[in-house]
Amino acid sequence: MNRNKGFTLVELLAVITLLAVMAIVAVPTVSNIMSKQKEKLYYDQLNTVIKAAQNWVSDNSDELKNFYNKCVDEKEITLDELISGTENVSYLDDEFINPKTSEQFGNNDDSISVKIYKQKKNYIYCISTPNCEKAKYDEYQGIASSICCNGAAFNDRYQACIQGI
Repeated sequence: MNRNKGFTLVELLAVITLLAVMAIVAVPTVSNIMSKQKEKLYYDQLNTVIKAAQNWVSDNSDELKNFYNKCVDEKEITLDELISGTENVSYLDDEFINPKTSEQFGNNDDSISVKIYKQKKNYIYCISTPNCEKAKYDEYQGIASSICCNGAAFNDRYQACIQGI
């Protein structure tokens, strides 16, 4: 008797079908996870810009001396100013990358600046950039609302500041 060792066509088709079903389920899930992580990193990058602006303010407080104790006075610092910094200090990396586009921030329509308002002895910071407050996922809407100049939570803080609350 001559017995062939191998798989039948039906067995091969069953395995290929099973792999295809697994791929159909896995690809959208992995894609969604990657998209969420890019969005999280985007807001982390924006928070880094605010931290850089806070460092800039501590180094250049003399430039803000003429601010009154009202939130209507504003200073705007661009991303380029934070990257170039002062003589010995750079507040951000030269290669500050937008994780959503994988390009450097500031390219295309992605210009970023930080607006600074004085509230008594403290400062309020917000990010001014297109689509900042339009978080794609619910878990990042709170962050966007609080750090973006057009965000609802930031506007509430700003209004409370103007009213002296």
